[in-house]
Amino acid sequence: MVIKGVHRYKPTEDEFRHTLEIQWGRDLSWWRQKLAGRKVRKHFNQLYLVEVFFESGLPRPFDWGMITQNVPNVHPSNRQVPWDEQQVGADPKEWAFVFHCLDLSLPLSTPMGDLELPNPSPMPNQLMRIRYEVPG
Repeated sequence: MVIKGVHRYKPTEDEFRHTLEIQWGRDLSWWRQKLAGRKVRKHFNQLYLVEVFFESGLPRPFDWGMITQNVPNVHPSNRQVPWDEQQVGADPKEWAFVFHCLDLSLPLSTPMGDLELPNPSPMPNQLMRIRYEVPG
């Protein structure tokens, strides 16, 4: 597995509103709306789309939950794992997934070993169709 790219996810206005509603509810007071907006912005600032390439194709079976970051002082059961992984286009070797709270200074820990993250780059056209689905 090779990491092809790391791209900050920029939500549409609808995605932002939907995420705010899911995480905070509806009919918020002015003050709660401001607080919720700040928290949702922080949520999206830590959200990345990671693009990977499997040189021999995606191993079957493959447990996406085995990809994480070994964040110090965070118990392994509380560490982030890929979210909403999906094949990119028609090539069964190319995949992308969302990663919450990605620490760009730490490698991804994978079944194939630790993989250093490249610097974030602009979202490539082939990934523009991917829409974020908020957990909840």
